[in-house]
Order: sequence, then C-alpha cells, then structure tokens
Amino acid sequence: MFNRHHTFDIGVLSADVFARFCRLRGYNVLYVCGTDEYGTATETKALEEGLTPKEICEKYHAIHKDIYKWFNISFDEFGRTSTPQQTEICQAIFTKLFENSWISENTMQQFMGKDNVPFHTVMFPSTLLGTGEKWTLVKSISVTEYLNYESGKFSKSKGVGVFGNDAKDTKIPAEVWRYYLLTNRPEVSDTLFTWKDLQAKLNSELLNNLGNFVNRVLSFIAKPKGRGYGSIVPDAPGAETHCLTKTLAEKVGKYVEQYLEDMEKIKLKQGLKTGMRISSEGNAYLQNTEFWKLYKEDEASCAIVIRTSVGLVYLIACLLEPFMPSFTMEFLPPFDQSSLDA
Repeated sequence: MFNRHHTFDIGVLSADVFARFCRLRGYNVLYVCGTDEYGTATETKALEEGLTPKEICEKYHAIHKDIYKWFNISFDEFGRTSTPQQTEICQAIFTKLFENSWISENTMQQFMGKDNVPFHTVMFPSTLLGTGEKWTLVKSISVTEYLNYESGKFSKSKGVGVFGNDAKDTKIPAEVWRYYLLTNRPEVSDTLFTWKDLQAKLNSELLNNLGNFVNRVLSFIAKPKGRGYGSIVPDAPGAETHCLTKTLAEKVGKYVEQYLEDMEKIKLKQGLKTGMRISSEGNAYLQNTEFWKLYKEDEASCAIVIRTSVGLVYLIACLLEPFMPSFTMEFLPPFDQSSLDA
C-alpha cells in the first residue's frame, strides 16, 4: 500500500469490468475492495516520512481512493483493514475456528495476480471452513499473469514503469488507459506494456475503428435536412428485407451471443475484442451500402442504413460500458431507446 500506486492493478480493473457487466445483467452485485494497513511496511513507511502509522494509513488511503475515482472504478465499498468492523470480523473468525455449522451456497468471484493464488484458493477458504460459520465461499477465481513494462518488469523501488499518479499526469483520459490495459490483459500468459503499442491501439482501434464509426453515424444524422436528418433518427420500414442489413443483423447477433458467453466466463479480453468487432462490422456496413449516395438516390434505403447504424452505436455503447463507462455515456444520452425499438 505504501508506495506510489501501480497503475496496472489488473485485478481491480478486471473486477470493475465484471461488476459493471453483472449490474447491466441485473445480477446482485457487491464489489468490495480496500487498503491493507497492517504489517511491517506500515511502520517502516511511517518512520521514513516522520508520521505515525495511523497518519500514514490515512494519507495513502486517500491517495488510493482518489486514483481509483479518476480511473472510474465502481467500488460498492472501499474499506480499510484497520476499521473496527474489519477487526471484529477477523478476530471472530479465529475464535470460532472449531465451531460447526453449514456453508452458504452463494457464488463469489475473486480477481488477483498469480502470486496470490495459494492463499486465496487453499489457506483462506480452509480458515473460513474451519470456523463452521455460514460464510460465502469463493466458487471461481480469475487469475491474471504479469503485465511487464517495456523490456523489463515494473519496479516501484526503482521507479520503473507507470504508476497511478503518473498516468493521471499524462492527461491521457482514464478510458484510454482502461481500454489499453484490458486489451492487453494477461489472461493466459505475461503481457508487455509499451508506449508504442499504446499509441498504436489508440490510433487504429479507438480512433480509426470505434471513433470513426460513431462519428460518421452521429455527425451525418446531425446535419441539417438536405444534407442529413436534422438530428432525428429516421423511420425505416422494410429493414428486415434489406439484404445487407439482414446479413449484418445475423453477424451481429452471433457476436452478441459470443460476447455474453465470454463475459459470463470472465474472459474479459475476448469480450472486449468481440464488442469491437461489431464496430468494425458497422464501418464495413457503411462502406458497402454507400449511404452518402443512397441519401440522394434511394431515400428509403438510406433511412434503413442510418437507423440500423444508430441502433448499432447504441448496442456498442451498451456492450463497451463495462470497459469504458465514461466514454460510452458520452454518446448514449442523445438516444431515446423507445424510438429505436419501433
């Protein structure tokens, strides 16, 4: 806790994405995290900065909380191990290790780095079982490998890497950081952060793919009548018989099914990629239909293409909300969902 906060806390970010997804699905969600304020590091850091252990805990808890807020982490509870409630619970666990009772069958997910696996899969569950209390035991654990920096490893002590305060100071939006980290999520093997790769993904994926599609659709609708639709989504009867639109609907339907399957299995990296593929399909759809020509030559077909594209923008915004909440909310408010359902 008592170092500059590591920007790339993949566990916290991954859990946030999954919590947001579960809320959108209507699941009962409680996202809990906090700062660990016990241990030798607390006293050592307090001596180093000329503060008491309590003062050092107060200082760094506030720093962490501020960074997580900037990073759009949606904790339901961001606590501290030093609170009276936490202390009471911990002491109760150890005093009841030999009591007998039954175990709850509720489901819990945990996100962590691979170095924490033994404790959270063996030691801690065994401790809870030993109390005989009705604790909710973990049923699945999402473990990530290591995210390395450029040609080596992140090192707080050596100042190698990018940390929470550094990322904020770059003025790069938090949503860009979130997107890059999640596309680079080390789900099956260690991955590498590089500034060059960050820039490449920003340009090719966020700007040229997602940004381009959303901008083309919304800007065309916003143009005054005669050049666009005066900010009104056009009616589009007969869309189900439009060949290219029907083909698009079939592809997108399969992508949505794949997205839901990926996310339910906590394959967040794949879920994000699947969502972005829909944006690519949208760009291809616009190009293949040549909507700018249809606007002048076939008004009915153009209305189908534009209305379909608006629906696609709305869908993409919903699918990407867990990954980039602030970004997607920027273009969700203009839409009246009831007008798209008609």
